[in-house]
Amino acid sequence: MSDRGLNLCCVVNETNNEALWALFQSGWLRAYDSWNSRPAAELLLDVPPGVRMLAGGEWLWLNVGDERLILVDPVTAQVAREVALPHELDVPAVLVEAFAFGSVWVAKPGLLGRLGEAAASAAELPGEFQPSAITAADRWLWAGATDGRLARIDPATGEVAAVEHLPADHGGNHGDKCLAYGGAGLVATVCNQPDIFVMDPLTARPLWSAQVPDGSYIVSLYSAGDDVWAVGSNGTAVLLGDAQQPIKATVEFSEDAEDFPAAFAAGSLWIASEGDWQVTRIDQATGSVLAEIDWEPEESETFANPRLWLEGGRSSLWGGNTETDGITRIDPVANRVVHLGQAEQAVVDTVVASSPGKRDPAPKSPVSGRPKLTVIRGGG
Repeated sequence: MSDRGLNLCCVVNETNNEALWALFQSGWLRAYDSWNSRPAAELLLDVPPGVRMLAGGEWLWLNVGDERLILVDPVTAQVAREVALPHELDVPAVLVEAFAFGSVWVAKPGLLGRLGEAAASAAELPGEFQPSAITAADRWLWAGATDGRLARIDPATGEVAAVEHLPADHGGNHGDKCLAYGGAGLVATVCNQPDIFVMDPLTARPLWSAQVPDGSYIVSLYSAGDDVWAVGSNGTAVLLGDAQQPIKATVEFSEDAEDFPAAFAAGSLWIASEGDWQVTRIDQATGSVLAEIDWEPEESETFANPRLWLEGGRSSLWGGNTETDGITRIDPVANRVVHLGQAEQAVVDTVVASSPGKRDPAPKSPVSGRPKLTVIRGGG
């Protein structure tokens, strides 16, 4: 469960419009249309607070926490099926999770779980392996640990194929944004260092390294396609290049915060500055600054130390403040902030975003007797 206090997914419907799906602690699952910001659908689920939700493939994946995995179809707007989970994969024990190779992968100390559409399984991780991040690269799944180890996992079997290490004399991974994959290769950062390591995605053999030039001790990685950006905690972002030109572009975007949440959407990297309530839009392929947008918080969102979050879909961007229940849409056409009115003033759990492709708009649900979403056809 994220510290953002929200649980959202951004997905594409059959008309190629995106919607933000928000799961409230009351059990209501609601969709917000990306074009007019209005509620588009809702469904009441029998789930407890603290549910983890991911979007991937054709589904919204809800790890309920009572040995159940619920799959919701965002195209037909109904529950598709439920999958029984082993007790050891319950939500409180899970540290990191990711969607890759058609499954949701979850990790906890010493254990890796694969949650599939029909069944779930668990495999052992090396002794005292404290997972901090998971990413997919070429044919392997990679899990990073806090002590600098990298577990290479065969997605066909779910078993650990080998254990590699980050370069010597450096610490381990520090969080879920410390491991990424892109055109440069498998990329990792470490705790309390400005270093960025690029490795062979098949073997983890070191290829080259670079540093965020502002000396940031926490460096978060964001990848979209071939592009990999490293965002430093001192307000500088760099676009990674290759061994001949390690740093392709450098952008200084703020000096007035300690944390800079970021997300990709509409061909851009968007970075929020918590200190000055500003969002910087950067062309993800070139590093050109395209816009600087004032967040303009609502009166209820005025806090001395706000904690902001951003989540991006393919063409839509969403955000908010963990101190409130409000959801914000950032219009990538007009480069302006649109505050969403909430149908229910209730806390929602965590935030995720994704853009699954279109498919048959009305496949038959494999689970009978499930309630359908009430679809609200908003105008505009």
